[in-house]
Amino acid sequence: MQNTASFRYRKPYERTSFAKQERPCLSSPQTSGVHGQPAETPMSGSPAAAIPCIDIPRDFEGATLSKFADAVVAACPDGWPPELVLDFDRLNFIQPAGVIFLSNLICWLNEHGTTVQLINANRDNVEALRYLDDSRFFEQHCGSKIWERSAPRSTTIPLQVSKPRR
Repeated sequence: MQNTASFRYRKPYERTSFAKQERPCLSSPQTSGVHGQPAETPMSGSPAAAIPCIDIPRDFEGATLSKFADAVVAACPDGWPPELVLDFDRLNFIQPAGVIFLSNLICWLNEHGTTVQLINANRDNVEALRYLDDSRFFEQHCGSKIWERSAPRSTTIPLQVSKPRR
């Protein structure tokens, strides 16, 4: 199985919200647009504003960090879009460096005017997602934990996002 990051475009109108409204950056898509192609709106038949959707690699470690960064840049050839989607559907393993990398990337994109939406992050029985939640990743970036009992592990320092110096 290949372990590379990829991207596709999603139709802006194809969205279902996460179970709780207080987590606006988390959702689960119903369907996706055609890989790499702008989507069309159902009414107009014309291309809609394509929303880049980048897959988090299955194993988010070492070399996949740079491949993921390349996929983010490739998905935004005309500059940073107003919205970007990160899809956690494939994620199975993440190293601490991956947690920090994702957090820093989301903060950087936000600072440059891009809203980041996280999808497929609430899948049960995926240890990597539980680790992200225990690290306070979702609490920092979405306002709340995914699982009620998530808590920092004895071997984990919770993620803390610091404000950039100006």
